Amino acid sequence: MNPYGAALILLGVVIAQVALMPSAALGSAVPLLTLLVVVSWGYVRGPRQGMAWALAAGLLSDVMSPKPIGTYTLPLIAAALVVGLGSGRLADAIFMPAALTTLATIVFIAGQIVVLGLIGDIVDVRPAALVPTVLPTVLLNLLWLPIVYFPLRWLARRSGPPRLAWER
Repeated sequence: MNPYGAALILLGVVIAQVALMPSAALGSAVPLLTLLVVVSWGYVRGPRQGMAWALAAGLLSDVMSPKPIGTYTLPLIAAALVVGLGSGRLADAIFMPAALTTLATIVFIAGQIVVLGLIGDIVDVRPAALVPTVLPTVLLNLLWLPIVYFPLRWLARRSGPPRLAWER
C-alpha cells in the first residue's frame, strides 16, 4: 500500500477514535478503533506492516492525547507483537481474528497500566478493579471487529502485490 494512503487511513482512524468512539462507549469502556486497525492489518498483511501501523497509530494517538507520550505507542507495539506471533499459527482459522483481538486488547490495557505506573500515576491493579474495565472493552472490540476487519481485508487484497496471470 502507498505510504501516503496508509498515513491518511491512520490519521482518519485516530481522529475517529478521539471524536466518535467515546459516543460508542459501554459504561466506561470505549472501543479501541486504533487497536482494531493494527490487529486487523497485522493479521492480513503480516507482522512487519502491523508493527509499522502500530508505531504510526501510536504516535498519532499520543500526540492527540493529553496523556504522556508512550501511553499508546508502547501498548500498541506490544499488541502488534502478539498479533505477529499468533498470526503464523492457524492463520486460516476462522476464529483467529477474534482470538487475536481478545489477546491484543488484554495486552494493550496491561501495557497502558504498566506505562502509567512507570510514569507515576496511581493505577488500581486489583482484579476486582480490572475486570470491569477489561471485559467490556474486549466485548466492545469483538463487536466492532467485523466493521474494521472486513474492509481492511478487502483493502489489503486490492492493494496487494500484483499477481502473475496463471495464479488467478
